[in-house]
Amino acid sequence: MTDRSVHMWVEQVRDSYSTYSPPPEAVGMTTRHELCFVEAYARDIFSGAGRIVDLGCWYGATTAALARGLHANAHAENNAVVEAYDLFVWETWMDGHAERLKHLGKRYHVNDCFLPDVAELLRPYGDLVTLEQRDLLEPKPPGPPIEFLFIDAMKSWALGQSIVKSFFPSLIPKKSYVVQQDFVWYHPAMLSAHLLMWYMRDHFEFVHHVPWSCSAVFRYTKVLDSTEIRLPPPEFFTLEMIHEAYEYSAACAESARVDYVKAGKLFFLLERGFYEAALQEGRALFEVDRNLPPNLVGGMANLMSTYRKRAASETTSQDPSAVSRVEAIEKLILQASSFEHKN
Repeated sequence: MTDRSVHMWVEQVRDSYSTYSPPPEAVGMTTRHELCFVEAYARDIFSGAGRIVDLGCWYGATTAALARGLHANAHAENNAVVEAYDLFVWETWMDGHAERLKHLGKRYHVNDCFLPDVAELLRPYGDLVTLEQRDLLEPKPPGPPIEFLFIDAMKSWALGQSIVKSFFPSLIPKKSYVVQQDFVWYHPAMLSAHLLMWYMRDHFEFVHHVPWSCSAVFRYTKVLDSTEIRLPPPEFFTLEMIHEAYEYSAACAESARVDYVKAGKLFFLLERGFYEAALQEGRALFEVDRNLPPNLVGGMANLMSTYRKRAASETTSQDPSAVSRVEAIEKLILQASSFEHKN
């Protein structure tokens, strides 16, 4: 597709978000808009030049939407299958989502395997879906070409490094799309996506932020050579690089969600030990716009105890600044929380 045709197609998808109805089999944590986008891609854009890969599919919501789109695709003769990967092992954090998803239909205990239940749920799509139980922390040699890569599995730096090594070499220049599902989010576990897409910015172009979601869509435009197919460790990124990376990342988010990316920057600065820069970021975030989403303010507050303990362990009697700066950030968050409650 040309740049113009990509833009036109994205605008068509925008028009369809408000009327979209997800497949009945779409049980999961992704939003209706995200499901609409992936289904529209599989139906309208997918050519069959490479595979569709769904990383971290959980209970298969994105897999179902992709499969329904494939079913309606009249022009792709090859690779008409969604390859979905996950551990399919229940963890404690999933309990809260199970409570919210009343139609899940079953309750699980920690370490239960739920792969058979996902397979049964997606059985109506037949050969359009394959499910593989796989630990994505274990890199494997790259497979055949990939035309569409949906990533909802970069929940740690190690996972990001393994995913890049295993899947990015299979991308097709000027053809492949990568969706970073956790891109417009702030939690430290997901921040590798921001730094990765900035690091590879000469090889990808930003296409679309799916509205009211965390998903950002990128098109692969220029082949990566073997030395570039990597996610450097966090220590690689200098303070100047972090500023540049988050200016790039914020530009990929719609205005209503850009504060989540800015909060992500604050946490990455804390991760790297740049306490003064993190405090300056906190002041910019909270003092300029106090009307922040309550879930963002509350989530940030819950994370700060970890950084208070870390700062205390790094503080010496000669340099008490780390703790004082973290405490100042906590004060800003508390004030923002109080402001939210009053309104």
